[in-house]
Amino acid sequence: MYSRAELARLIEPRSIAVVGASPRAGAFGARVLENLAHYSGAVYPVNERYERIGPLACHASLKELPQCPDCVVVAVPREGVEPVLEEAAALGVGGAVVFSSGFAEVRAREWHQAQERIARLARRSRMRVLGPNCMGFVNNALRAGLTFIPDYVRMPHRLGPVGIVSQSGALGYAVAQAAERGAGFSHFFSTGNSADIDVADLISYLADAPECRAIALIVEGIRDAACLLEAGARAWRAGKPVVVYKIATGEAGAAAALSHTGLNAGSQAANRALFERCGFVMVDELEALFEFAQFLARAEAPQAAGVAVVSSSGGAGIMAADMAERYGVPMPQPLPHTLAALQAVVPEFGAARNPCDPTGQVLNNPVSFMQCCTALLEDDQYGALVIPLGAALAGAGAERVAQIRELSAQYRKPIAVVWLSEWLQGPGAAEYEGEPRATLFRSMDRCFAAIAAWQARAHRSAPDAPVLRRRD
Repeated sequence: MYSRAELARLIEPRSIAVVGASPRAGAFGARVLENLAHYSGAVYPVNERYERIGPLACHASLKELPQCPDCVVVAVPREGVEPVLEEAAALGVGGAVVFSSGFAEVRAREWHQAQERIARLARRSRMRVLGPNCMGFVNNALRAGLTFIPDYVRMPHRLGPVGIVSQSGALGYAVAQAAERGAGFSHFFSTGNSADIDVADLISYLADAPECRAIALIVEGIRDAACLLEAGARAWRAGKPVVVYKIATGEAGAAAALSHTGLNAGSQAANRALFERCGFVMVDELEALFEFAQFLARAEAPQAAGVAVVSSSGGAGIMAADMAERYGVPMPQPLPHTLAALQAVVPEFGAARNPCDPTGQVLNNPVSFMQCCTALLEDDQYGALVIPLGAALAGAGAERVAQIRELSAQYRKPIAVVWLSEWLQGPGAAEYEGEPRATLFRSMDRCFAAIAAWQARAHRSAPDAPVLRRRD
């Protein structure tokens, strides 16, 4: 597999050339230039038809640039891809991104052969190639959007601990749009047909990237199981959990995958067995992917198996107990000194137990919520605290955010906030998303499933890695 150093000129470029740059609104070359507006490195538009594009001088070819760029974005039709890559390789470019479709995902043998030539060129020249048939990537630390998807440049800039790797560009970017609701990500990669770089290489890269603390992975098919096992071992050694969502699990989906990225989806049983060997956390729905990854990125190793719940809604507390039982997450009752602390605060018509229900009286006495949470977080039986939130309320929302921020900063135990209101972007939602330690879930089921996965991961052995030979 490729190391971070081997991918650095591609993913951490100091200079970028955009071949096929254009002033035409909506053109891929125009969108890339827009998405590089906040990037501080050198940007070189390349297109012989123009002398300037906006404030930037435009060049007729790569060889006319004032320096050899670290990375080249290839935004030309497929017939022009190979000549551009050959020129880039001859100049010593470090990496290239190829958007063009119509290679190994189509039936015509000539385009399968063209993709094979691209792969050989990448190996021979050691110029790393992402794609073809991909949407590019985003390095959020550099604010570099080497992608044709519109509006990255206008997306709120939130650098978060999750790196996103997806064979499906649209699904991966849909996950990255969590930034619009207050969350953040470190990188987004779309691998497309994976002629050279595949998901294993990018997991390997993120394992060494300090901005990333967990990896969210969307896969259709596995090109090389041995490489994926090695990637899993590298991520495990680096303490970076990998959460994987596998699409193309049925016959129709597998057939669609072949025409999408040209990858064989494989059997679901074999894939699950491979992911287990890799040490990955598996989820069965896209909605769980980012939530799990955020939680695992923020949670340290469990200090205890028990989980405590504080909810001013008795019904939400019952929901939490149901989900804890479903996923085998223990919810022990408080120790005597904790019970006494709860009884001193909770009204007699509430529940001084686990789950703890201080009732709606927390609106009249907000301090009681903090006192209940503090008592349970200081109980050595509990390794995590779950706080279900019912109705989203403007006044109480801001105060509750401040309280949870204080708790998450004070205690080294993960706090999971479960947003139950159908007012999905109600008061406080964005603030919870941006908390560095607390994690917002929009499903009680997913919250306890993530906690169970976190606890299980803490008790499993490290994955074995095969001995690999270099590709170059």
